Amino acid sequence: MAKITVKELYYGERYGVMGEVFKAMLLVPDKTVDEQTRLELEIVRQTLIAAEK
Repeated sequence: MAKITVKELYYGERYGVMGEVFKAMLLVPDKTVDEQTRLELEIVRQTLIAAEK
């Protein structure tokens, strides 16, 4: 199992979770869900996607 740091996962060029989160939040606005909840769910989703890679 590969070991990666939280900083590398969220802000690194290889995984870039936060970049993907912000793209998803800006490109697909969804007003049916609370913005904070949507942000947190998107962070979890992108983190799981990056962990699979």
